[in-house]
Amino acid sequence: MPNQVRLFRRLWCFVSRQVVDDAPEDMAICEFDCRKEQCMHEEWATCERRIHKASGELFPPRKPPSSDARP
Repeated sequence: MPNQVRLFRRLWCFVSRQVVDDAPEDMAICEFDCRKEQCMHEEWATCERRIHKASGELFPPRKPPSSDARP
């Protein structure tokens, strides 16, 4: 029985590595958070969302506290 479990585990690890893999960092936003199915090379190269990693889309940048704010 232990040999069967070990064999099954090795087989599962092999299959999961073939199916599930990490997306490269520069492609992650394209893979998981873009509505377009495919981009032309020129579009991908100049895509502002990808270049800036969609900064500020989910959480807008914080404004510094104003100098006239009272404690």
